[in-house]
Amino acid sequence: MRASRPWITFDLATVLSLVLVLALSRMAYSHWIVVHQVNMADMDAAWRSVLDRTPHWRAYQNRLLGPAVLMVMGWVASTPLVLFVKGALVALNMALYLMVRQCTGSHLKSIFTVVLATMMWTVLTHYWSYPWDYIEAACLLALVHMAMRGWSLPGMLLLFGVALLNRESAVFIGFFLFAYGAALRWTGPAGPSQDMQAAARKWMAWGLGLMLLTLVWTEALRHALFDYSSLAGIRDDAQHLGFGNHRNHAANLEVVLNMWRAPQPVFFVIALLGMALLKTLVQAVRIRSAALLAMGVTLVAYLLSLAEFGLLSESRIYQPLVWCLPLLLAHAWVAEPQPAVSRG
Repeated sequence: MRASRPWITFDLATVLSLVLVLALSRMAYSHWIVVHQVNMADMDAAWRSVLDRTPHWRAYQNRLLGPAVLMVMGWVASTPLVLFVKGALVALNMALYLMVRQCTGSHLKSIFTVVLATMMWTVLTHYWSYPWDYIEAACLLALVHMAMRGWSLPGMLLLFGVALLNRESAVFIGFFLFAYGAALRWTGPAGPSQDMQAAARKWMAWGLGLMLLTLVWTEALRHALFDYSSLAGIRDDAQHLGFGNHRNHAANLEVVLNMWRAPQPVFFVIALLGMALLKTLVQAVRIRSAALLAMGVTLVAYLLSLAEFGLLSESRIYQPLVWCLPLLLAHAWVAEPQPAVSRG
């Protein structure tokens, strides 16, 4: 692995860069507040309904962490969602800058990734903006950082616990561990050693376990805590009783065809995300990096899941990716032909 660089050095370039990160975060927040001032009451009602066990959809009932954080913030702030989003944008942009700075050693590249993330997030603005989307963005960013810098099992389990309380996409942390274990069997130039085979089995077992736990936890909460939908006409959300998540592949096919006929800005952001993943996968295969390959495959699976369980025209569903993918791409550009080794 590359020698670790310090997180931050207090020189003039760093100070100016951090000021610019704060300015970009402020610009993003200003855009958000202008877009959402007309539906702030709807968004407040949406997160509060999870705590009241009357979410818009059964699929929202297990997304407890964000509403719980906002409830606590509401004890000291009259508009907790506004304060939360303002803080989340600053924290995500600052974390991205520091992580890319540690990876590349370049102020310019670090600022560029923040500009890119802010631009994509702005283009993907949607009518709805939920607290769990920002927590998911933070979890994905942390997962990419840990995947590329090395991790400990307790650290990964802590991240999984936070992600599990936030929403069902915690399953992709387990998916990454399984993919990493599988990739370890392939990356060794002379075939995996006995120690590497043991590590591969260990991470695949942990990955399967965490994926199963996510499914059981999610379904249990959606059935135990859900009373009825606060949306008119939905009531017990019977059409999603069996699995909880919406199934949108047919509608999404029509969305893709419409985007192809009349491209919109969101189409180009999706294409940019796809190209970043393609570059990552090509680089991972070239240098035989288990961590880079597993992380790339994990985010491909994440994108594919959106095609089935998300609604592609709801552009906010891509927003959690706009911070983690630039970080992954930065690691792919500077990656050396050695797999990242996890600390058990």
